[in-house]
Amino acid sequence: MREINLYKMKNIVTTIKKNLYLEHGFGHDKLELETILLSKPKIKKMRLKFFLTMAILIAVSFTGFTQNRQHAPKREKKALQQVTAFSGQLVSWTNNQDYLYDGFYLQTLNYKYLVKFPPNKANQLMMAIKTDSIITVKGVEKRYPYNQKEIKLVAIIVGGKNIYDSILFKKDLPPIEEFFQGQANIKKLQKDRRGKINGFILDNNTVLRMPAHVAKDLTRVAEIGTKISYTGLRKGLHFGEVVAVNDTIIHCKTITINKIQYLTK
Repeated sequence: MREINLYKMKNIVTTIKKNLYLEHGFGHDKLELETILLSKPKIKKMRLKFFLTMAILIAVSFTGFTQNRQHAPKREKKALQQVTAFSGQLVSWTNNQDYLYDGFYLQTLNYKYLVKFPPNKANQLMMAIKTDSIITVKGVEKRYPYNQKEIKLVAIIVGGKNIYDSILFKKDLPPIEEFFQGQANIKKLQKDRRGKINGFILDNNTVLRMPAHVAKDLTRVAEIGTKISYTGLRKGLHFGEVVAVNDTIIHCKTITINKIQYLTK
């Protein structure tokens, strides 16, 4: 019979040691443990038990993983989107919270649609289309709650000529932002479309923009009329952007209220 190499069995000893203590009542005596190891039938039995246990654990883990994959929600593939032509009158231009023009309202015979476009195309479109002009917009109709209708813009036709094609335009490089600091009084709170506070409008024609949860926390220590000081980066304009209101937009970094400074980003 071949002798069992105790050195090779070291890893097995570490693994099954706990089971030996629990199942067979052996103590911590080294001699007693070696005596068990020299018993080949017991080693085979414990090896078999160990490998069976590992196999069961692997099988259970794999089964759980497979079930999780089966129950995971499948991503729905987007259906084909049909491009439709909408003819009507451009009744007014709209702007976003940074006061940049980014859309217009198109009044057709049946509905009034909101048509959105990238802000950096505002100058081009506002030069080519005047308010009250009759135009044709090609795009995909999107419907939202409260009966709001929007057109995902593809092209704009004026006088039989395509003056805008979203496929041909490339995004411009972002403008360089510069460091800015100042102080003023809070004039009012600015809110996003969902009604969440996302900044302060100051009495020096400055808008401090910050994450909604930070703005909400700051309203607990600063109310309208409070004098504050601030630092941040002033947002520049992309080429082609047009502003509706010439206010300074600051991506706020810090704000100081009653001599206490808070980090806002």
